[in-house]
Amino acid sequence: MPRIPATVPTHPEPPFDAFEVLDLSGTADPRVTAEQVCAADHASYDAPLRASLAKIERLCSAFPEGVRLCVGRAEGIWHPVGYTAWHPIARHLLDDLTTWPANVPVDREGAEVAYLFNFSVAPVLLGSDVARRLMQELNEAVRGFPVLAADVVSAHGRRAATRWGMEPRASQLRNGQAWELWVSKTERRGLSPGEQ
Repeated sequence: MPRIPATVPTHPEPPFDAFEVLDLSGTADPRVTAEQVCAADHASYDAPLRASLAKIERLCSAFPEGVRLCVGRAEGIWHPVGYTAWHPIARHLLDDLTTWPANVPVDREGAEVAYLFNFSVAPVLLGSDVARRLMQELNEAVRGFPVLAADVVSAHGRRAATRWGMEPRASQLRNGQAWELWVSKTERRGLSPGEQ
């Protein structure tokens, strides 16, 4: 893995000359990994929508194999610029949407519902080849799950969830921010985003 500081690019459109998508399940220092994923989150969202380091640390320690970090090299420095994260959850959590928790617990035995914690890149990379690669890898990772669920907090998230064949099921304010739960419209059969 390249040496990656836990920083976001200092200017809005750095001239990235290379990208890598990293699998975090084999990293030696989970704290450093969480800081890098948190930096990618902060590169992707404005301040009110950013996940806290504590929430990212829980995610990275509970199901690291579901996290992919995208880094871009600009002026010789690798910057965290996006990430995807998912984990299996118990299907009964979808039954009572009014009590949907802010921190959805991992169910390693669950094989029916994949909870998409995040799928985002820095705004300058929306629609890029590296963004499509992240989405394709995420699709491959959750291919066997008949139901997808996702927290959606942005217009980009709504567009992506729609392409994944999800629809909004619940909404509420969390910490003063609009939040929506999106769930698969029908049971999936391993189709790619956009084919549903």
